[in-house]
Amino acid sequence: MMKENEVLFDGLEEYMIALLRCGILDEKPMPLQPSSRVDWDRMMDIASSQGILAWVWDGIVKLPKEFQPPRQQAINWGLSVQEIWDRYHKQKQVLVRMLEVLHQNNIRLLLFKGIALSELYPSPHSRPSGDIDFYLFGDYEKGNALFAKDNVTKTNKRTGFDYKGVHIENHRIFLNAYTKMQVNAIKFLEGTLDDVVLTKDGYYIMSPTACIIYQIMHFIAHLDDTSNPLSFRFIVDFGVTMNYYQKQVNPNELKLSLDNLKITNVFCLLLKLVETTLGMTFESFLYKEVSTKDCIAVINLMDNRPKQNVPLIKRRFSDRLFFYFDQYKKYDQLFKYLPQSRIGFIVESIREMISISIRRILKISPNISLSDYIKR
Repeated sequence: MMKENEVLFDGLEEYMIALLRCGILDEKPMPLQPSSRVDWDRMMDIASSQGILAWVWDGIVKLPKEFQPPRQQAINWGLSVQEIWDRYHKQKQVLVRMLEVLHQNNIRLLLFKGIALSELYPSPHSRPSGDIDFYLFGDYEKGNALFAKDNVTKTNKRTGFDYKGVHIENHRIFLNAYTKMQVNAIKFLEGTLDDVVLTKDGYYIMSPTACIIYQIMHFIAHLDDTSNPLSFRFIVDFGVTMNYYQKQVNPNELKLSLDNLKITNVFCLLLKLVETTLGMTFESFLYKEVSTKDCIAVINLMDNRPKQNVPLIKRRFSDRLFFYFDQYKKYDQLFKYLPQSRIGFIVESIREMISISIRRILKISPNISLSDYIKR
Protein backbone atom coordinates (compact mmCIF):
# COMPACT_ATOMS: atom_id res chain seq x y z
CA MET A 1 0.00 0.00 0.00
CA MET A 2 1.36 3.39 -0.94
CA LYS A 3 0.83 6.31 1.45
CA GLU A 4 2.40 9.50 0.18
CA ASN A 5 1.35 13.13 0.59
CA GLU A 6 -1.18 12.09 3.25
CA VAL A 7 -2.97 9.62 0.98
CA LEU A 8 -3.97 6.56 3.00
CA PHE A 9 -4.91 4.08 0.27
CA ASP A 10 -4.50 3.43 -3.43
CA GLY A 11 -7.47 3.05 -5.78
CA LEU A 12 -7.94 -0.69 -5.29
CA GLU A 13 -7.86 -0.34 -1.52
CA GLU A 14 -10.36 2.51 -1.60
CA TYR A 15 -12.73 0.32 -3.61
CA MET A 16 -12.15 -2.55 -1.17
CA ILE A 17 -13.09 -0.31 1.76
CA ALA A 18 -16.18 0.88 -0.13
CA LEU A 19 -17.20 -2.78 -0.47
CA LEU A 20 -16.39 -3.29 3.22
CA ARG A 21 -18.70 -0.40 4.16
CA CYS A 22 -21.37 -1.95 1.97
CA GLY A 23 -20.95 -5.20 3.93
CA ILE A 24 -21.02 -3.79 7.47
CA LEU A 25 -23.17 -0.66 7.02
CA ASP A 26 -25.43 -1.74 4.18
CA GLU A 27 -24.22 1.03 1.88
CA LYS A 28 -23.84 0.88 -1.89
CA PRO A 29 -20.23 1.22 -3.12
CA MET A 30 -20.07 4.22 -5.43
CA PRO A 31 -18.89 4.61 -8.05
CA LEU A 32 -19.09 0.99 -9.20
CA GLN A 33 -16.06 -0.37 -11.08
CA PRO A 34 -16.19 -2.77 -14.02
CA SER A 35 -15.15 -6.23 -12.87
CA SER A 36 -12.41 -6.47 -15.53
CA ARG A 37 -10.66 -3.42 -14.08
CA VAL A 38 -10.45 -4.79 -10.54
CA ASP A 39 -7.49 -6.90 -9.41
CA TRP A 40 -9.63 -9.32 -7.40
CA ASP A 41 -6.72 -11.59 -6.46
CA ARG A 42 -4.75 -8.73 -4.95
CA MET A 43 -7.84 -7.41 -3.18
CA MET A 44 -8.48 -10.85 -1.71
CA ASP A 45 -4.88 -11.09 -0.46
CA ILE A 46 -5.12 -7.66 1.20
CA ALA A 47 -8.54 -8.35 2.72
CA SER A 48 -7.37 -11.72 4.06
CA SER A 49 -4.19 -10.31 5.63
CA GLN A 50 -6.17 -7.50 7.29
CA GLY A 51 -8.89 -9.73 8.75
CA ILE A 52 -11.73 -8.22 6.69
CA LEU A 53 -12.22 -10.91 4.03
CA ALA A 54 -15.82 -11.87 4.84
CA TRP A 55 -16.97 -8.27 5.32
CA VAL A 56 -15.67 -7.30 1.89
CA TRP A 57 -17.37 -10.38 0.44
CA ASP A 58 -20.65 -9.30 2.07
CA GLY A 59 -20.30 -6.11 0.03
CA ILE A 60 -19.32 -7.90 -3.18
CA VAL A 61 -22.41 -10.12 -3.22
CA LYS A 62 -24.60 -7.01 -3.09
CA LEU A 63 -23.11 -5.74 -6.36
CA PRO A 64 -24.96 -6.17 -9.65
CA LYS A 65 -23.80 -9.41 -11.32
CA GLU A 66 -21.73 -7.63 -13.98
CA PHE A 67 -19.63 -5.92 -11.30
CA GLN A 68 -18.86 -9.07 -9.31
CA PRO A 69 -15.59 -11.07 -9.67
CA PRO A 70 -15.19 -13.65 -12.46
CA ARG A 71 -16.47 -17.12 -11.61
CA GLN A 72 -13.20 -18.77 -10.51
CA GLN A 73 -12.13 -15.84 -8.33
CA ALA A 74 -15.63 -15.66 -6.84
CA ILE A 75 -15.44 -19.39 -6.01
CA ASN A 76 -12.02 -19.00 -4.34
CA TRP A 77 -13.21 -16.03 -2.31
CA GLY A 78 -16.49 -17.68 -1.37
CA LEU A 79 -14.77 -20.85 -0.15
CA SER A 80 -12.44 -18.83 2.09
CA VAL A 81 -15.37 -16.90 3.52
CA GLN A 82 -17.29 -20.13 4.13
CA GLU A 83 -14.45 -21.26 6.40
CA ILE A 84 -14.94 -18.10 8.51
CA TRP A 85 -18.70 -18.71 8.69
CA ASP A 86 -18.21 -22.37 9.61
CA ARG A 87 -15.76 -21.44 12.37
CA TYR A 88 -18.25 -18.94 13.79
CA HIS A 89 -21.06 -21.49 13.89
CA LYS A 90 -18.75 -24.09 15.46
CA GLN A 91 -17.76 -21.61 18.15
CA LYS A 92 -21.40 -20.76 18.86
CA GLN A 93 -22.21 -24.46 19.27
CA VAL A 94 -19.32 -24.95 21.68
CA LEU A 95 -20.26 -21.79 23.59
CA VAL A 96 -23.80 -23.10 24.07
CA ARG A 97 -22.44 -26.37 25.43
CA MET A 98 -20.06 -24.56 27.81
CA LEU A 99 -22.87 -22.32 29.06
CA GLU A 100 -24.96 -25.39 29.90
CA VAL A 101 -22.13 -26.81 32.00
CA LEU A 102 -21.43 -23.46 33.69
CA HIS A 103 -25.08 -22.88 34.52
CA GLN A 104 -25.25 -26.33 36.11
CA ASN A 105 -22.35 -25.23 38.34
CA ASN A 106 -23.78 -21.75 39.06
CA ILE A 107 -20.93 -20.01 37.24
CA ARG A 108 -21.52 -16.82 35.26
CA LEU A 109 -19.68 -16.17 31.98
CA LEU A 110 -18.72 -12.75 30.63
CA LEU A 111 -17.95 -12.95 26.92
CA PHE A 112 -15.74 -10.35 25.24
CA LYS A 113 -13.74 -9.83 22.05
CA GLY A 114 -14.63 -12.29 19.21
CA ILE A 115 -18.22 -13.49 19.39
CA ALA A 116 -19.30 -10.69 21.74
CA LEU A 117 -18.21 -8.07 19.19
CA SER A 118 -19.63 -10.05 16.28
CA GLU A 119 -23.15 -9.48 17.65
CA LEU A 120 -22.77 -5.74 16.96
CA TYR A 121 -22.63 -6.45 13.20
CA PRO A 122 -25.54 -7.01 10.80
CA SER A 123 -23.97 -10.38 9.85
CA PRO A 124 -22.29 -11.71 13.03
CA HIS A 125 -20.90 -14.80 11.27
CA SER A 126 -18.70 -12.63 9.02
CA ARG A 127 -16.54 -11.30 11.84
CA PRO A 128 -13.49 -13.59 12.05
CA SER A 129 -12.60 -14.95 15.48
CA GLY A 130 -9.74 -17.24 16.37
CA ASP A 131 -10.99 -18.34 19.79
CA ILE A 132 -13.57 -17.76 22.52
CA ASP A 133 -12.49 -15.27 25.21
CA PHE A 134 -14.35 -15.14 28.50
CA TYR A 135 -14.13 -14.11 32.15
CA LEU A 136 -15.76 -16.19 34.89
CA PHE A 137 -15.85 -13.54 37.61
CA GLY A 138 -14.54 -15.31 40.75
CA ASP A 139 -14.62 -18.80 39.26
CA TYR A 140 -11.47 -18.80 37.10
CA GLU A 141 -10.00 -21.97 38.65
CA LYS A 142 -13.37 -23.77 38.60
CA GLY A 143 -13.62 -23.04 34.88
CA ASN A 144 -10.17 -24.52 34.31
CA ALA A 145 -11.13 -27.65 36.26
CA LEU A 146 -14.27 -28.09 34.17
CA PHE A 147 -12.86 -27.52 30.70
CA ALA A 148 -9.05 -27.22 30.51
CA LYS A 149 -8.06 -30.75 29.49
CA ASP A 150 -6.33 -30.55 26.08
CA ASN A 151 -3.45 -28.39 24.81
CA VAL A 152 -3.42 -26.32 28.00
CA THR A 153 -1.16 -23.24 28.30
CA LYS A 154 -1.09 -20.87 31.25
CA THR A 155 0.08 -17.29 31.65
CA ASN A 156 -0.44 -14.73 34.40
CA LYS A 157 -3.39 -13.35 32.40
CA ARG A 158 -5.29 -16.43 31.24
CA THR A 159 -5.46 -20.17 30.62
CA GLY A 160 -5.69 -21.28 27.00
CA PHE A 161 -6.95 -24.71 25.99
CA ASP A 162 -8.82 -26.66 23.33
CA TYR A 163 -12.40 -27.73 23.96
CA LYS A 164 -14.42 -29.74 21.43
CA GLY A 165 -12.26 -28.50 18.56
CA VAL A 166 -12.32 -24.80 19.52
CA HIS A 167 -9.57 -22.82 21.23
CA ILE A 168 -10.68 -21.19 24.49
CA GLU A 169 -9.16 -18.35 26.52
CA ASN A 170 -10.30 -18.32 30.16
CA HIS A 171 -9.11 -14.96 31.51
CA ARG A 172 -8.04 -14.49 35.12
CA ILE A 173 -7.58 -10.79 34.39
CA PHE A 174 -8.65 -8.81 31.32
CA LEU A 175 -5.22 -7.52 30.29
CA ASN A 176 -1.53 -8.17 30.78
CA ALA A 177 -0.32 -6.12 33.74
CA TYR A 178 3.05 -4.97 32.41
CA THR A 179 2.57 -1.20 32.74
CA LYS A 180 0.88 1.17 35.19
CA MET A 181 -1.60 2.06 32.42
CA GLN A 182 -2.60 -1.60 32.08
CA VAL A 183 -2.91 -2.11 35.85
CA ASN A 184 -5.18 0.94 36.13
CA ALA A 185 -7.27 -0.24 33.16
CA ILE A 186 -7.69 -3.68 34.78
CA LYS A 187 -8.96 -2.02 37.97
CA PHE A 188 -11.35 0.11 35.91
CA LEU A 189 -12.75 -2.90 34.02
CA GLU A 190 -13.14 -4.91 37.21
CA GLY A 191 -14.97 -1.92 38.69
CA THR A 192 -17.60 -2.14 35.93
CA LEU A 193 -18.56 -5.76 36.61
CA ASP A 194 -21.75 -4.65 38.40
CA ASP A 195 -22.85 -3.06 35.11
CA VAL A 196 -22.46 -6.11 32.87
CA VAL A 197 -25.39 -6.94 30.59
CA LEU A 198 -27.09 -10.35 30.45
CA THR A 199 -27.87 -11.39 26.85
CA LYS A 200 -30.78 -13.52 25.65
CA ASP A 201 -28.27 -16.33 25.03
CA GLY A 202 -27.39 -16.58 28.71
CA TYR A 203 -23.96 -14.97 28.81
CA TYR A 204 -22.92 -11.50 29.97
CA ILE A 205 -21.20 -8.76 27.98
CA MET A 206 -19.33 -5.65 29.11
CA SER A 207 -21.11 -2.34 29.63
CA PRO A 208 -20.80 0.04 26.63
CA THR A 209 -18.13 2.17 28.34
CA ALA A 210 -16.13 -0.88 29.46
CA CYS A 211 -16.32 -2.35 25.94
CA ILE A 212 -14.88 0.86 24.49
CA ILE A 213 -12.13 1.05 27.13
CA TYR A 214 -11.20 -2.58 26.59
CA GLN A 215 -10.90 -2.10 22.83
CA ILE A 216 -8.61 0.88 23.34
CA MET A 217 -6.35 -1.16 25.62
CA HIS A 218 -6.43 -4.09 23.18
CA PHE A 219 -5.43 -1.69 20.40
CA ILE A 220 -2.53 -0.37 22.51
CA ALA A 221 -1.37 -3.91 23.30
CA HIS A 222 -1.11 -4.78 19.60
CA LEU A 223 0.21 -1.36 18.63
CA ASP A 224 3.02 -1.98 21.09
CA ASP A 225 3.64 -5.60 20.01
CA THR A 226 6.38 -5.94 17.41
CA SER A 227 5.73 -9.64 16.81
CA ASN A 228 1.90 -9.51 16.63
CA PRO A 229 0.94 -6.15 15.11
CA LEU A 230 -2.40 -4.65 14.18
CA SER A 231 -4.74 -5.46 11.35
CA PHE A 232 -7.45 -3.28 9.82
CA ARG A 233 -10.03 -5.40 11.67
CA PHE A 234 -9.22 -3.41 14.84
CA ILE A 235 -10.33 -0.20 13.14
CA VAL A 236 -13.54 -1.76 11.84
CA ASP A 237 -14.37 -3.21 15.26
CA PHE A 238 -13.85 0.14 16.95
CA GLY A 239 -15.92 2.02 14.37
CA VAL A 240 -18.80 -0.45 14.61
CA THR A 241 -18.61 -0.44 18.44
CA MET A 242 -18.74 3.36 18.60
CA ASN A 243 -21.57 3.42 16.07
CA TYR A 244 -23.53 0.87 18.12
CA TYR A 245 -22.96 2.40 21.56
CA GLN A 246 -22.57 6.15 20.94
CA LYS A 247 -26.11 6.98 22.12
CA GLN A 248 -25.65 4.91 25.27
CA VAL A 249 -22.43 6.62 26.40
CA ASN A 250 -22.17 10.10 27.89
CA PRO A 251 -19.27 11.88 26.10
CA ASN A 252 -18.27 13.88 29.21
CA GLU A 253 -18.27 10.83 31.48
CA LEU A 254 -16.30 8.82 28.94
CA LYS A 255 -13.70 11.60 28.63
CA LEU A 256 -13.28 11.63 32.41
CA SER A 257 -12.55 7.90 32.41
CA LEU A 258 -10.18 8.23 29.44
CA ASP A 259 -8.33 11.12 31.11
CA ASN A 260 -7.98 9.18 34.37
CA LEU A 261 -6.50 6.23 32.48
CA LYS A 262 -4.34 8.54 30.34
CA ILE A 263 -5.62 7.05 27.08
CA THR A 264 -7.60 9.99 25.67
CA ASN A 265 -5.04 10.54 22.91
CA VAL A 266 -5.23 6.88 21.85
CA PHE A 267 -9.04 7.05 21.79
CA CYS A 268 -8.84 10.12 19.54
CA LEU A 269 -6.32 8.38 17.28
CA LEU A 270 -8.77 5.50 16.85
CA LEU A 271 -11.61 7.91 16.08
CA LYS A 272 -9.44 9.66 13.49
CA LEU A 273 -8.58 6.30 11.91
CA VAL A 274 -12.28 5.40 11.74
CA GLU A 275 -13.10 8.77 10.21
CA THR A 276 -10.32 8.80 7.60
CA THR A 277 -10.73 5.15 6.56
CA LEU A 278 -14.41 4.32 7.02
CA GLY A 279 -15.89 7.80 6.83
CA MET A 280 -17.69 7.40 10.16
CA THR A 281 -17.72 10.48 12.40
CA PHE A 282 -18.60 10.95 16.08
CA GLU A 283 -18.53 14.68 16.66
CA SER A 284 -19.57 14.52 20.34
CA PHE A 285 -16.45 12.48 21.11
CA LEU A 286 -13.81 14.53 19.27
CA TYR A 287 -11.82 15.58 22.32
CA LYS A 288 -8.49 16.24 20.56
CA GLU A 289 -7.27 16.78 17.00
CA VAL A 290 -5.06 14.05 15.54
CA SER A 291 -2.71 14.42 12.59
CA THR A 292 -3.44 12.40 9.46
CA LYS A 293 0.28 11.56 9.47
CA ASP A 294 -0.27 9.57 12.66
CA CYS A 295 -3.04 7.62 10.93
CA ILE A 296 -0.68 6.93 8.03
CA ALA A 297 1.91 5.61 10.49
CA VAL A 298 -0.65 3.18 11.94
CA ILE A 299 -1.76 2.04 8.48
CA ASN A 300 1.89 1.49 7.56
CA LEU A 301 2.29 -0.77 10.59
CA MET A 302 -0.75 -2.72 9.49
CA ASP A 303 0.67 -3.03 5.98
CA ASN A 304 3.97 -4.32 7.29
CA ARG A 305 2.66 -7.25 9.27
CA PRO A 306 5.28 -10.04 9.22
CA LYS A 307 4.91 -11.80 5.88
CA GLN A 308 6.76 -14.93 6.99
CA ASN A 309 5.32 -17.39 9.48
CA VAL A 310 8.68 -18.06 11.14
CA PRO A 311 8.38 -17.08 14.84
CA LEU A 312 11.03 -14.75 16.23
CA ILE A 313 12.30 -17.54 18.47
CA LYS A 314 13.31 -19.56 15.37
CA ARG A 315 15.07 -16.72 13.55
CA ARG A 316 18.80 -16.10 13.58
CA PHE A 317 20.09 -13.48 16.04
CA SER A 318 21.04 -11.09 13.22
CA ASP A 319 17.56 -11.42 11.69
CA ARG A 320 15.91 -10.67 15.03
CA LEU A 321 18.16 -7.68 15.57
CA PHE A 322 17.23 -6.26 12.16
CA PHE A 323 13.54 -6.90 12.89
CA TYR A 324 13.61 -4.84 16.11
CA PHE A 325 15.57 -2.03 14.48
CA ASP A 326 13.11 -1.92 11.61
CA GLN A 327 10.16 -1.83 14.04
CA TYR A 328 11.74 1.02 15.99
CA LYS A 329 11.90 3.12 12.83
CA LYS A 330 8.27 2.33 11.98
CA TYR A 331 7.08 3.37 15.45
CA ASP A 332 8.84 6.76 15.36
CA GLN A 333 5.64 8.70 14.65
CA LEU A 334 3.64 6.79 17.26
CA PHE A 335 5.64 6.73 20.49
CA LYS A 336 3.40 9.42 21.99
CA TYR A 337 0.54 6.89 21.88
CA LEU A 338 2.46 4.03 23.48
CA PRO A 339 2.59 3.36 27.23
CA GLN A 340 6.37 3.30 27.06
CA SER A 341 8.96 5.77 25.80
CA ARG A 342 11.56 5.21 23.09
CA ILE A 343 13.98 4.09 25.78
CA GLY A 344 11.34 1.74 27.18
CA PHE A 345 10.81 0.29 23.71
CA ILE A 346 14.54 -0.42 23.36
CA VAL A 347 14.78 -1.94 26.86
CA GLU A 348 11.79 -4.19 26.20
CA SER A 349 13.26 -5.28 22.86
CA ILE A 350 16.57 -6.18 24.51
CA ARG A 351 14.73 -8.07 27.23
CA GLU A 352 12.81 -10.02 24.61
CA MET A 353 16.02 -10.73 22.68
CA ILE A 354 17.62 -12.17 25.83
CA SER A 355 14.50 -14.22 26.61
CA ILE A 356 14.46 -15.68 23.10
CA SER A 357 18.17 -16.52 23.28
CA ILE A 358 17.69 -18.33 26.62
CA ARG A 359 14.74 -20.26 25.21
CA ARG A 360 16.73 -21.36 22.20
CA ILE A 361 19.73 -22.46 24.29
CA LEU A 362 17.58 -24.40 26.79
CA LYS A 363 15.14 -25.59 24.07
CA ILE A 364 12.11 -24.33 26.03
CA SER A 365 8.74 -24.76 24.30
CA PRO A 366 6.93 -21.51 23.34
CA ASN A 367 3.93 -22.82 25.33
CA ILE A 368 5.90 -22.75 28.60
CA SER A 369 6.75 -19.50 30.40
CA LEU A 370 10.27 -19.01 31.73
CA SER A 371 8.91 -18.82 35.29
CA ASP A 372 7.09 -22.18 34.87
CA TYR A 373 10.27 -23.72 33.40
CA ILE A 374 12.29 -22.54 36.40
CA LYS A 375 9.68 -23.90 38.83
CA ARG A 376 9.89 -27.31 37.14
